Amino acid sequence: MLSQLLKFYSAWMVRAFSGTFRKVEEVAAGVGLLALFADFLISPSQRSERLIMVDVPAIVCMGALILTVAAGLIVAPFEIYWREQRRRIELEQRLSPKLEFSLPETGTVGIETRGHTLETFGGSRQTIVRGLEPDVVCIQCKNVGEGVAHRLQARLMGASRYIDDDQEVRLAIVEPLDLSWKKEAPIDTFSVDLAPGVTRRIWIGGIRSHGHFWIYRDIKELPLEYQRVFGGPGRYHLLIQVDGDDTAAVQVSLEVEASAGPQLQNGLWRGNANVRLLESAPATR
Repeated sequence: MLSQLLKFYSAWMVRAFSGTFRKVEEVAAGVGLLALFADFLISPSQRSERLIMVDVPAIVCMGALILTVAAGLIVAPFEIYWREQRRRIELEQRLSPKLEFSLPETGTVGIETRGHTLETFGGSRQTIVRGLEPDVVCIQCKNVGEGVAHRLQARLMGASRYIDDDQEVRLAIVEPLDLSWKKEAPIDTFSVDLAPGVTRRIWIGGIRSHGHFWIYRDIKELPLEYQRVFGGPGRYHLLIQVDGDDTAAVQVSLEVEASAGPQLQNGLWRGNANVRLLESAPATR
């Protein structure tokens, strides 16, 4: 405690006297120059010359020194405090998490929902898939900051559907719907910690073969009024918010155009989805 106190007062004194003598020297130079002009113009007596050339400059310089030191002693604690505050803010900003959003290169991602993997005695492995959701809309969230983002949560804040490409119909989403960060168990992964440089996907909704677009949640876990979010084929505008314990809320808007895919004679009948990331910005009240 004593060492910290001495350190503070020494920094206070150094700050208070920093640049003091330079300022007094500037005042002394100005006063001396004026005294020379006065002595040249007036041609005073010996006593007056001493008063002009010595006494007045000395009094002015001494007064300037006292005022400068006094001002430094008063202002120095605030300058030290403000400098430390600015350093702390800069350090917090540098070490705070920062989120960046993007779309998968493929637009949508296929999810293998059920299956198992077999391994032979020789060490080779084969995965047998028994369930597949081939087209799931998701956004990629990456922490590009230097600090860990704790307990991030993603929520669907609102959605609209466009009819005839110009008439907007807002979906009745009053309470935000939690979105999953994990494809295997969406009900258990509504919050994650995101270390610097790590990317996680936020799963939004799946596209069915006929173009129906439904939110990626277990239908049994949703309230009855939200079990039909989003709907049939069409163009949708979604607003998603991501926030955390130490991360400011960011809202991401994207557009999803869902439609039926070409029917195949053999193979998997898939739907179509065109996804566009419109913008991301800090959440507003």
